Amino acid sequence: ICSTLRPPALRRLTTDSPPAVTMAETADAQAVRLYVKGVVLGFKRGMRTQYCHTALIKIQGVEDSEDVDFYLGKKIAYIFKAHTEKKGSKYRVVWGKVCRAHGTNGVVKCKFRTNLPPKAIGGPVRVMLSRRGYRRRKAGGRGGRARGRNSLGLVASLTAYHTTRCISVAAQPPRAEARLVMPF
Repeated sequence: ICSTLRPPALRRLTTDSPPAVTMAETADAQAVRLYVKGVVLGFKRGMRTQYCHTALIKIQGVEDSEDVDFYLGKKIAYIFKAHTEKKGSKYRVVWGKVCRAHGTNGVVKCKFRTNLPPKAIGGPVRVMLSRRGYRRRKAGGRGGRARGRNSLGLVASLTAYHTTRCISVAAQPPRAEARLVMPF
């Protein structure tokens, strides 16, 4: 597998490059699995409220929040078997994507096109490695809040304007007092 498609857990284990493989050898070799296994832990929740639109997934081999960055934006599939056959198959797929980390233990929050059923809790999912996904920008500060022009840049520009304005006002000579002339 290409190093960009190799999950972080496997990347740590393999240090040397794989040997060159000919076409004859690949025909006899086993099929390569292009997904990583995961398990549905449950749903995002508060103390009393459960939010079914966001599922919590534990991905195999992901142990900390740095490894989660590799999977951000990747497609995820929950595959289940239905009773009735549609389009020639009894298997159905609910697609979703990995949105963000949940804590520092390697659990991720995922959003699916339709909410997962309650029987999916404890069930398997597949995190596809075919799509590259996106990498989260490293931002300063706590909580990963992006520091863009609207937060720090605007404050810096206002501070610079304020200091130059105060200096320029203080540097001006005092004005001559205008007398109020009454018409009578």
